[in-house]
Amino acid sequence: MVNLCDPDKPEEKTFAELVKIVKKHLEPAPSEIAERYKFRLRKQELNESVSEYVTALKSLAKKCNFKSTLEENLRDQLVYGLKSDVIKQRLFAETDLTYAKAVELSTNMERAEKEVNLIDKARRCARYNVVFRNQTLRIPEGQLLHRCTIDVITKMAESGNTTRRQQCPPVVPLWKRPANVAVNPTIPANNVFSEMQFVWLARRRGILSLHAHFK
Repeated sequence: MVNLCDPDKPEEKTFAELVKIVKKHLEPAPSEIAERYKFRLRKQELNESVSEYVTALKSLAKKCNFKSTLEENLRDQLVYGLKSDVIKQRLFAETDLTYAKAVELSTNMERAEKEVNLIDKARRCARYNVVFRNQTLRIPEGQLLHRCTIDVITKMAESGNTTRRQQCPPVVPLWKRPANVAVNPTIPANNVFSEMQFVWLARRRGILSLHAHFK
């Protein structure tokens, strides 16, 4: 305590002053420059929504001491850190962009992008279903069959979770099937897929880029 009060003496301080001195020693104020540096580094993460990103920026800004320039700094960092170039270009086109307007436009455009992606995914799935029914695949000898349903594969595509393949276990090895026998990949009534059919459909559902994912 003597060192903390130096050059004054502890007995010359009031209790409130001593508490303040000790608190300042134990809980030093964060470096304003360091906090602003962290604020400037913050960008929207891959799976983070605009709303979540804005909330994170507000939290970081509390320790930056921006004072009257708070909204200006929030606006600039919001635009700088957005992951969507399309949204950025839209914001750049605004001649008098305020923080509130930047948040509103970013949020609305993000929502619109998600809706468009959902519509496109539905159209692709419908198109791939038609292709899947009319294509012929060559299945090598020894290929495994998998019992699965189209619903499971669709859910895998939507969630990006390939572990659902555990729900589609191998059934019968095609040991007796001659090599390169043409097999129509139309979904059979018993929901038994060959390995190649399974991977073929999964790829077109947006699950696979490599066959190795299913080994």
